[in-house]
Amino acid sequence: MKITVNSTLLEPHSGARVKDAVLSFYMNSGRRVPKKFPTVEDRFGNRVAPDGELIEGNILFIASGRKKRAPTLKVLAAALIIGLLPVCGSLKHAGTATPPERQAVIFAVNDMH
Repeated sequence: MKITVNSTLLEPHSGARVKDAVLSFYMNSGRRVPKKFPTVEDRFGNRVAPDGELIEGNILFIASGRKKRAPTLKVLAAALIIGLLPVCGSLKHAGTATPPERQAVIFAVNDMH
């Protein structure tokens, strides 16, 4: 059986699991096996369980150790920046406004003596 892990062709034994293929990949590449089992994805980007079965021609990818930032953080940052742009534009005119004139309102006129 032939399996590809991160562009490395491996030939694990028949009935091998995803965990076996990942361990074989680390041993063949001369890298140390991480303490925490890495995230493994298939060619479509779906996560694969370590005890998942392998079939001929499987292509697996081991995610790098870097943490991905949530896309919501980027969206929130963009919304904050876009929300602050009108405020920054209006600060330019804040110092040039003249104070409002005072007005007196007369409610009633009485002509009694």
